[in-house]
This record gives sequence, C-alpha cells and structure tokens, in this order.
Amino acid sequence: MSLAEHGFKKILLVSGHGGNVQAMNTVIREVASRTDAILAGIMYFSLITDELRQLRESEIGGIGHSCEAETSMMLHVKPELVKMDLAGKDGILESDLLDSVPHDPNKRIVAFFIEPFSKWTETGIIGDATKGSADKGRVWINAAAEKLAEFIKQFRARKIKGRVKH
Repeated sequence: MSLAEHGFKKILLVSGHGGNVQAMNTVIREVASRTDAILAGIMYFSLITDELRQLRESEIGGIGHSCEAETSMMLHVKPELVKMDLAGKDGILESDLLDSVPHDPNKRIVAFFIEPFSKWTETGIIGDATKGSADKGRVWINAAAEKLAEFIKQFRARKIKGRVKH
C-alpha cells in the first residue's frame, strides 16, 4: 500500500518460496482493489518449467523443496554451503494430482492443500536432492533471470487503464 500511496503505478512481487503464494496473492488483490496501481506476482520457478523438464533427472515429485532444482541452484551460486553428503530423497508423493508444493513441472496438480512439512517429510526435503548439480543450477538460474527480465519488460510496457464501475 505504501508503494502505491507514494506514486508507484506498477508493482511486481517476485518470490522464490512456495509458502508465500497465498499471502502474495492476498496482498496483490488487496492493493489492486484499493489503489490505481496494477500488481503482479510471480514465482521464479514458474518461468523455467521447460528448462526444468529438459534437464531434470529425478522422477515426478523430485522437484519441490531442497530438491534437485534448489540444490542445483545452490551448487552453482554458493557450493560451499551445500553438504551433498547430507543430500537425500524424501517427501515424494505417489499422486501427481495432489501436492502441497506444486513446483514440479511434471505434475498435473488439480488440488492444492496445506500440510505441515513434519507430516510429510522427515528431513525437510521434498524431492530428490541427490540429483543436484552446479551445471543444471547454472542453466536454471540463467534461464530464470532472462525470463524474469523479459517479463519485467512486458510488464513495464503494459498500459494502465482507468477503472470502470460495473
């Protein structure tokens, strides 16, 4: 609200944490309904579904939380922080219709529900971190940055229309 009240007309929220989706959507809807600003929210991983599909080695459910994708990105950016000897495979649901972490581009999720991680995974991993590699991380991070830049360019060019009372 503060950004809109200070004259910002286009506001983009970018998140890399799936747990922020509902809150981000609520904020976007609230600010958009109370101001003349237009808002957008985006999760970086939604930009790279094709790239994830091309390079992934894990089965369906292998991408979720501290998984093949996130481990790969950290191996590229800050490899000294990754302890591959602790990498594991956990929390992979057999169903491709239900999920609490719908990041895996190979899932066809029709229901989203909230479930505490402690009921789902013993380690905090949802997916297969053992498949992580710095090379995949480089490709995925670069693709996300390029596609986010393109999204921003298109968002900046979008015309702001006046409200119409219906």
